[in-house]
Amino acid sequence: MIRFRSPSTTHRVAERRWPKAVLLVAAALVLIAIGFRISPYAREALAWWEDDPQALAAMRLEKALTPSVVAAEIDVALAAEDPDLAASFLTLADQHGLMVAPVQRARVAEALKASEAPGQIATEFAEGFATGEATSLPGMAGILAGDVTAYGDLRDLWREGSKLWNGEPHDELVLGLATVGLGLTGLTVATAGGALPARSGLTLVKTARKAGKLSPALAARTARVLQDVVDLGALKAAAKSAARFNVTAAREAVQGAIRPAHLARLRGLADDGVTLYRRAGARAAQETLALAQNAGEVKKAARIAERYGSGTRAVLKVLGRSAFVLVGALVTLASWALTATLWLWAALAFIIALTRWLTRLLWPRRRRRKRRQPAGESKPRGLPGRLLAPAESRL
Repeated sequence: MIRFRSPSTTHRVAERRWPKAVLLVAAALVLIAIGFRISPYAREALAWWEDDPQALAAMRLEKALTPSVVAAEIDVALAAEDPDLAASFLTLADQHGLMVAPVQRARVAEALKASEAPGQIATEFAEGFATGEATSLPGMAGILAGDVTAYGDLRDLWREGSKLWNGEPHDELVLGLATVGLGLTGLTVATAGGALPARSGLTLVKTARKAGKLSPALAARTARVLQDVVDLGALKAAAKSAARFNVTAAREAVQGAIRPAHLARLRGLADDGVTLYRRAGARAAQETLALAQNAGEVKKAARIAERYGSGTRAVLKVLGRSAFVLVGALVTLASWALTATLWLWAALAFIIALTRWLTRLLWPRRRRRKRRQPAGESKPRGLPGRLLAPAESRL
């Protein structure tokens, strides 16, 4: 038999459900508001926890990179006669979908065209080959060409080795890198270029050191590694041969000064330097070496270069070291991670409560009505049924 609730009963049920519905809606709004507030910080904490420099740089660029910032940085770069940096900002703006005025694009294109004149390229290449110092791509190509042919390493070995031979102050880092580089030059020829990436990476580090663009912390760490790789006491014979530009004798002396067992410790830094050079350019590689404090940070910068390419210089200009490392209070970041965790627990509890409420609303449980006995006919408890029977039935 179908039973219908009376209007008064339905009204009482609705009155009991409305407060809970309002409470659930209010809780949902509060959770959504808190989620929007902590979302950027939680994402940043997650990227740091997962050690993802690409995601970390992308999230920080969302806050720091605007069309006005791009326009101002392009003007500054062009005023400083640095068309490479201006072009890097154009690339980064295009990657993030930011508008750049056509006039600025034309100015950058004109500056790049002027810097890529054949005569200037040849001059920069020759200067890099002869002096071992350069910041442009043609100049770095000249430095690499000089080191691969052993000329650059012999020049640096002679300069610093002569000071060592005479007991004068010398740069042990340049001396050690030149020594390892000269040893790798022979290995590059023997392996048909197999050791060329490591050879090129060490040249980048050595060039940054000579130009004063290698961070003190990274220089100190590299020098400690070189103390295990190179026997500085055995370099006097190599320095003497280098002073006469006797490549064969110098290379033999260098081979005796290098400890191959420790050589692999330089391979990671060299490979990451080559990645920066190939993906982002010579200046981006030098600026990274000036910012990074250790080889791990160079590796993170290389991963950023894999994503942003020629826009890496602009990324480093806008973010600095925060592009690939945590800059700020670790406690603050941990507190945001804890807040995000608590928010997830609250959201889960809300979903469970909402599911239960909707289930009861859509599929109400039928309550069994208890049968009520008339007053005065209640059955006494604890008495056997046969004692309650009529007297006639007991006779």
